[in-house]
Amino acid sequence: MSGLPAVPSYTTFEDMTPQRPDWLAHIRLLKEDGRGPPMEAPISVEEIGGQILAIPMSEMAKYFNKILIEEDPQLTGDYRPITVLPHLTRVLHRVLANRIKTARISNRQKGFREVNGCSENNMILRNLIGTATSGQRYFPLAFAFIDLAKAFDSVSHTSLLRAARRVGVPPLIINYLEYLYNNARTRIGDQEATFKSGILQGDPLSGYLFNFVLDWVLDVAYNTTPVAKRNPVRVGATHVEALLFADDAVLVSRNVEGLQKLVDAFLTQCEKAGLKANPQKCAFTAIQTVGKAHFIDACEELSVMGEKLTPMNVSDTYKYLGVVFNPKGMVSTPILETIQEGLGRLNGIGLTVYQKYIALREHLIPRLIYSLTYGKVSQSQIRQADQVVRLAVKDWMKLARDTPREFYYAPTPSGGLALMELEVRRKLIQNKRISALRESRDPIVQAIIAQDPLYVRPQKATVGGLLCKDKDTADTLYAKALWAKTDTCGLASTAQGHRNFMFMRERGQKLTDATFCAAVQMMAGAPLTKAKRARFTQLPNGNKCESCADRVKNLQHILQVCPRVRGARIKRHDQVQALLEKSLKAKQRTYHRDNVIPMGGTVRKPDLVIIDKDKISVVDPTIVSDTLSLQESENSKAATYNTTEFKKALLRYFECEESHTIEQIEVVPIVINWRGIMSERTYRALVGTVGMTPQYVKYVQLKVLTASHMIYREERDRPDRDV
Repeated sequence: MSGLPAVPSYTTFEDMTPQRPDWLAHIRLLKEDGRGPPMEAPISVEEIGGQILAIPMSEMAKYFNKILIEEDPQLTGDYRPITVLPHLTRVLHRVLANRIKTARISNRQKGFREVNGCSENNMILRNLIGTATSGQRYFPLAFAFIDLAKAFDSVSHTSLLRAARRVGVPPLIINYLEYLYNNARTRIGDQEATFKSGILQGDPLSGYLFNFVLDWVLDVAYNTTPVAKRNPVRVGATHVEALLFADDAVLVSRNVEGLQKLVDAFLTQCEKAGLKANPQKCAFTAIQTVGKAHFIDACEELSVMGEKLTPMNVSDTYKYLGVVFNPKGMVSTPILETIQEGLGRLNGIGLTVYQKYIALREHLIPRLIYSLTYGKVSQSQIRQADQVVRLAVKDWMKLARDTPREFYYAPTPSGGLALMELEVRRKLIQNKRISALRESRDPIVQAIIAQDPLYVRPQKATVGGLLCKDKDTADTLYAKALWAKTDTCGLASTAQGHRNFMFMRERGQKLTDATFCAAVQMMAGAPLTKAKRARFTQLPNGNKCESCADRVKNLQHILQVCPRVRGARIKRHDQVQALLEKSLKAKQRTYHRDNVIPMGGTVRKPDLVIIDKDKISVVDPTIVSDTLSLQESENSKAATYNTTEFKKALLRYFECEESHTIEQIEVVPIVINWRGIMSERTYRALVGTVGMTPQYVKYVQLKVLTASHMIYREERDRPDRDV
């Protein structure tokens, strides 16, 4: 490339100088990202100031590693370079990137910029095709998808530096970039090599430098080809000739002749920068309009790098920015088919129920977000996909047929499965996208909105009949609706809980199907009790308990009151206590279990007494109803033992009167309701007093749920049941 255009430059170096606040801000970002200590060079932030670019390169440059992209590598092209920078350099590059991103380049380039580029480019292309095929006015159109082969690996370093100079990056920064790229090196096996092309992928500066090159390419292509020959399309008062997103390019004209001129000029300048098109991955379409009719012109040809391309026909498709287009416009995404195929694969590869659930929640459904946001999707298919997901999960986990819909979608801390309801989520993300389009500064986007306001009409997203504007609001509505249902009203206690249902959020754990399904069924109140059966079938003795004629036989009654399964409830308590004892043994703590402490004319029976050198802890775990306040239950339990009389009796019983005082005795109530929910006070007691790890506390939650399910099964299997 030659003949650099005269462009405005920064007036002084100070405009680009990294200052101490910049360093502190970006160091904080690195810490929040969990990338460790950001300063490797023995230089403090205060010492750096404006002298950062004078730091020795030994402190700034490291190897630029390559990762394998082929199983059997034979050539250097079988590797993909990725930059691994020291923390100091990464902070510097973040600061510099924050400066150079304000450089003025064409708004046709959407990649690596603070705009919703995928949304804007897809909207523009969809509008162009829609206008050409609508028959409302004469609007011939020809457009080409241009694929630049390995663009990020091929762009020349010389072009990167000259393009940066063109947009006004000052000489000191240019000198730094030149040194950085001239000394870039990599290692493949035992061989060290330098390279003269390709951006440093993974480097915060790289995207902006690449943008500068393509902006230069496009500018020179325009300046070397008259507008009349390019024959650009007009939207409003603005020409549309190119849609760029990093290295993804769509070139546009009113006819194939103009498109050919633009393609030739664009690719000629690309070659000068080291970029070449891959004709096998390029495609083009020509749409002719006659009156109100239109047709796809199959007789035209387009030359790309000397190869002739035939136009796409109506059955051909091309994926642009993750969205599939054909000559008629955007192609509908088969959401339902994708979900069904994904569920089929999950069911066919021998996964546990927990693994299927995690794969569905974390991978299969989230993969659809992009298509839901930018693609064309049938509303009926979305509803069907939601239903298919619910049915699959219900089958996996053996949930009741009347399991509340909200149970599938409420957040796990609120007692739900935290799946994504596609119908609601699509409307929320579409509204967010619409809001971004309304605020776009692109004149073409604004012209399209002015012509057809329906493009930015928000959709009504509702949960339980109530409007929601974002995901947080939706989660709140899901939770409230879930807590209002008969079988799941006890989940309202999650509002008092701390780190609820931790086992639902960890990916790597091993849970058997029996354990996981039992826990989820108890969360959902799914077991078929007599009270639940009476909702659907008229029973001879109604919904009352066989042994407690005045009590409704629901889960609450069975798990907490019914004398028919008293032994099973004791066993549940003992299993939870056994987990506490296991932690104490692992820490080699001194403790006493099943204590009977005389106190006046009565006795007290704390389950565990832990004796340390500096304190004595009275630990008494209990499982309570999900309708009770956790805090009040803890206070009530603490009041039983938190008396001077009991503490003196405790010291006498363990003969600790000389080594400990009553002030060194703490009462630690462990209160969990039968849905596995505990307060922060109980959680802190398990971690602090008992010595459990946070990871181990989840097994306490699981044990409460599975042992409660065991109580239900024991009652269900009694031969003297009515039904």
